[in-house]
Amino acid sequence: MDTSGAGSGYDVVDRFNKHLEKLLDENEGLPLVTRVVIEGDTHAHTELASDTERWTNEIRSATVNTGEGQVWVEKVRFLTKQHLSDKALKSAEGAIGELVHLLDELHSDPDRLNDLADELADLEKKVPRELKEGADGMKFDDPKWLGSLLDQVRPMLLQRLIHKEESE
Repeated sequence: MDTSGAGSGYDVVDRFNKHLEKLLDENEGLPLVTRVVIEGDTHAHTELASDTERWTNEIRSATVNTGEGQVWVEKVRFLTKQHLSDKALKSAEGAIGELVHLLDELHSDPDRLNDLADELADLEKKVPRELKEGADGMKFDDPKWLGSLLDQVRPMLLQRLIHKEESE
C-alpha cells in the first residue's frame, strides 16, 4: 500500500482502512488473509519506523474493526522512506549530523557493510537458529540485509536523539 504524502501514522492507518474496505467489496464477503506492505515516500516514515510494533498493532486493530472478523493479517512490513527532510539531516551538526553521515557511509559502501558483518559475527552466534531461517531470517553476512537493517535502525536512532535534544 502506497503511503506517499501521508502526514502521520494515523493517516497511514486511515489509508489502509480505505484499501481494506475496497478489498472486502471486491471479494464479496469472502474471508481474507493478507500480508500488509506499507511503502512510499512519506512524512510519516520516522513515526512509523521508530515504533513498528505500535503501528503494526494499529493496522491489526483497524483490520478487526473494518473487517468484522473476515480478515486476518499474517504480517505487516514497513518499507517507507523519509520524505526529503534527509537533506536537512545531512546538513545537521553535532551528534545527529555525524550519525547521519556514518549511516550513509555504511549503507553505500559494500566493504564497510562487510566490516560490519565481521563485527556482528559474535552476535550472530548467539541468535537462535529459528531467527536466521527463512526468507525473512537474519542474514548477518548479507550486505543487502544489513543495508535494510540500517534503513530500519536509522529513524529509531534519529528520533531518539532528536527528542532527547529537544527535551534538554
